[in-house]
Amino acid sequence: MNSLVVEDGRGGALLVDTGLDDGHARKLLRGLTERNLTPTGILNTHSHADHHGGTRSS
Repeated sequence: MNSLVVEDGRGGALLVDTGLDDGHARKLLRGLTERNLTPTGILNTHSHADHHGGTRSS
């Protein structure tokens, strides 16, 4: 799965494509927590489940 985290330099992060499911989204959120980042937005590039399936959890 391809997801991307873009840091804003102020402790926030944009999540690009949240992955297929809750499990992938939880991994993203754990990574943000480990780096003291707060999700400030989500960008899903298109409507395939492997790109937006984890959005509900994020």
